[in-house]
Amino acid sequence: MCIEEVGPVEAVRAFVTAYDEWAQRGYTRSVPEELAEAVTEKLFPDLDSDARWYSRGKVRQVGSMVVSEVELLSYSSSDAVVGALLDTTGIRVLANGKETFRSTEEKDLIHRVRISLVFDGRWRIDVIDTVE
Repeated sequence: MCIEEVGPVEAVRAFVTAYDEWAQRGYTRSVPEELAEAVTEKLFPDLDSDARWYSRGKVRQVGSMVVSEVELLSYSSSDAVVGALLDTTGIRVLANGKETFRSTEEKDLIHRVRISLVFDGRWRIDVIDTVE
């Protein structure tokens, strides 16, 4: 699927999947190209910080985050807001080979994600806010 042809909901799913795969492989010192291209310049520093911080500690996620629901909350030709329900139940996080976190809650984490259309016609993630 060509990224230029996807809508905001598909862009959110693709971003979450790519980030999840990056976390499971073990973070690299640089942000993978597919993730760098999926976000705006405003959000890129957050990914870059993840890359530097997590790669230093050899952080790796064990288990997959599941996108259980995605809903288009608002939409215009230049921006959209997408709500997503992300299930992190059972995920473990390792740093330097030792477990530092284990998700034991049965509750899903809910992320509302704002996606902005940039000038080249691609939907890019601009803001990620967790909703209570």
